[in-house]
Amino acid sequence: MPRKHRALFVLADGGRARFVERDPETRAFRTVQEIDGAAPLAELREERRHNPAVRSVQSATGASHTTGVEDPYRQAKAEFATGVAEAAVQALRSRGDHALILVAPARILGVLKDAIGSTAPVADTLDRDLTKAPDVELERWLAPLERALNAVVPRA
Repeated sequence: MPRKHRALFVLADGGRARFVERDPETRAFRTVQEIDGAAPLAELREERRHNPAVRSVQSATGASHTTGVEDPYRQAKAEFATGVAEAAVQALRSRGDHALILVAPARILGVLKDAIGSTAPVADTLDRDLTKAPDVELERWLAPLERALNAVVPRA
């Protein structure tokens, strides 16, 4: 009997991530690994509170804007997502799963997909933050995404 295709679900936001799989015996979703990146973001937030960005004021309207191109907070979240993508590819290879399914807010989802590139197959994506959702509530969101696995992974 051929082995069923398995996916590793990557649930992420800018400071938290977890890898979820479907249990082969109970068929329930369960978290197999968690990554916490909240501490560097909290440090950055505290630093920004004590050293706020320089602001400029428009003479015509009086509106103020921060100067500079990059928001360091957004950049730190993107760096965290890149690290999560690398960890997900390693976990996929070590576990023998067939594809990744990514679930994250749109801004983080784009960073994850770019970081993964062609190093691992991505079966499907969902623009939603489920990092705090309990395992028992994941069935509603993740089960429909599993169907995309057959389109990505060819039958042996």
